[in-house]
Amino acid sequence: MVTLRMPLDEYLAKEAKAMADLCTACGKCLEVCPMVDYTPYKDHDRGSLMALARGVLKDGTYSEEAKVVAGACTGSADCLDVCPEGINPMRMLRLVQTNAERL
Repeated sequence: MVTLRMPLDEYLAKEAKAMADLCTACGKCLEVCPMVDYTPYKDHDRGSLMALARGVLKDGTYSEEAKVVAGACTGSADCLDVCPEGINPMRMLRLVQTNAERL
């Protein structure tokens, strides 16, 4: 059995692209997230916030809103069952947070 290894940065970039490609920015994950209401963006459209988060992963577009919302995630996992695309929104937001810090 051959085990192929890839550098961590390459793996994270691959994961980020896959999630960004699948995400439709419907915002359902952020609609059920209890923490968004504790951010300055609580009154923003959740789909728009998710589109900004997707932009961080898809084309490296920096977004303060996406960084703050991603950083607010406490791992409640309320989002896991509502994503129609089967994405793990918690993982996606962690990647957004990591990538936003690099921009």
